[in-house]
Amino acid sequence: MLPLNWFPALEHPGSEEMFLGDGLARFGYLPSPTSAANPHGLPVGFTEDKNAGTWVGLTCAACHTSQINYHGSAIRIDGGSTDADVYAFLSELSKALAETVSDPAKFARFATRVGANEARTKRDLHNELSRFMAYFATFVDASTPTSPWGPARADAFGMIFNRVAAIDLADKPYWAWFQSLESNYQVPDAPVSYPSLWGTPRLDLVQWNAVAENRQPYQRLGRNIGEALGVFARINLRKPATPLLGYPSSVNVANQKIIEETLVHALHSPPWPSLIFGAVDQAKIASGSAIYKKYCSDCHKPLTIEWKNTPDDPTRVIAVKKLPVGDVGTDPSMAVNVACRMADTGTLAGTRQPPVIGLGHKLESRDFVVNLVSNVVVGVEEAGLFDGTIQKLSASHTESPTTAHSHLQLQNIPIPFRTSTVIRDNCLQNLEVYKAGPLWGIWATAPYLHNGSVPNLYQLLLPADQRVKTFSVGSREFDSVNVGFDYTTGTFELDTTIKGNSNSGHEYGTQMTDEERRQLIEYLKTL
Repeated sequence: MLPLNWFPALEHPGSEEMFLGDGLARFGYLPSPTSAANPHGLPVGFTEDKNAGTWVGLTCAACHTSQINYHGSAIRIDGGSTDADVYAFLSELSKALAETVSDPAKFARFATRVGANEARTKRDLHNELSRFMAYFATFVDASTPTSPWGPARADAFGMIFNRVAAIDLADKPYWAWFQSLESNYQVPDAPVSYPSLWGTPRLDLVQWNAVAENRQPYQRLGRNIGEALGVFARINLRKPATPLLGYPSSVNVANQKIIEETLVHALHSPPWPSLIFGAVDQAKIASGSAIYKKYCSDCHKPLTIEWKNTPDDPTRVIAVKKLPVGDVGTDPSMAVNVACRMADTGTLAGTRQPPVIGLGHKLESRDFVVNLVSNVVVGVEEAGLFDGTIQKLSASHTESPTTAHSHLQLQNIPIPFRTSTVIRDNCLQNLEVYKAGPLWGIWATAPYLHNGSVPNLYQLLLPADQRVKTFSVGSREFDSVNVGFDYTTGTFELDTTIKGNSNSGHEYGTQMTDEERRQLIEYLKTL
């Protein structure tokens, strides 16, 4: 993200308060106390990254750790959905950098904190900070929505697509003056909720639109590389000199693989905390189970306890159901953007990743962005594989050198994203879908629908025209009756009439009586 020693030295824009003073709680991140292991007081999910120098970066935990408060008690949920406002954080950080460059007094304090005390070192620091500020401002500008996403949501694919296609990609060879393809930019206007991570390695397809293949370790790795490219990873995009070089980047490919295959695999869905919220109503569960079977189980197949308790068993693959956007009726923006967006492919036109005919898609001069990003993700993965990093780390971590080496064979690099040769109305037909999977831990994943446009389970079970059209987001106080967060207080008002925010659709079982809704909610608490 930025050099580690700069982060705690920055001040708020417009004041002398330290940027990290509240542990970023003002943005919804979870503060973590200063300690020997965390000397800078970085929030949960922010960490020291020694890849290509000492920087501060993010781990999965920044976006996938949640906290639920209830009558004075706090429950931390690993693998849950953050309620942080990522754009507010990025925007304020960009302003803090800009003011530190432009305000002599603010820069002088910053320089003292990072140990630049001599005139020459101050000039060098100012030049370095100026260059970084401009680069970061370009990234933030490309990530700026027309309407703020607010807490607990981000247009992740919009950020990834803009970063790869409109910032990192050039229309000249890498040795020429850099000219990014700004014409590929598109406003990131399709925010989605951060999905919970428990059980993710077991699904055959992931992402809200089921675009990412997920059965094989290197498919899961590809998904994580794409997410890293969407935020702070840096990449050198140019036509490889030989088919096996890929694209050098700052992505720590080896660590990404280990985090996914160990930590994420070990996550379990959280059980309903009866000692804090109160016990579920046993009298309603049996009736709720029958209602679930009638209205929900066709798309959200219930899992047995044995399946839920073996998250690291690779043989227990769960096939998700793909529902056409028109059938489910929810906001189409995210699925349509991924299925239909196109871009100039610049210097990568004509390349194929993996560079094997029959495996990698050969990029046209103008192609679907999902094909372009797939090419780039495989190229980054390829570079990480063939520089020996993963081979050495895997051999020392969990695999024998022979096994690790076998993973490096080019033909075993899978394509991370589903694509199609079937084009309808200028869109990839098979991607205009949304995913329906298991509802394990559903009680802990509010707000609901893929775009977080419904505040609680009770509202979700109502006909769409009866759901609240505006509500507050950002409160961690839990409503154990309706199952969701208190939506009468919060830091941001979500307006479901804005493009990307619609709370329409998913009207399954909406003809239920109010008592039947309550019975179903009690059953959902047990999943």
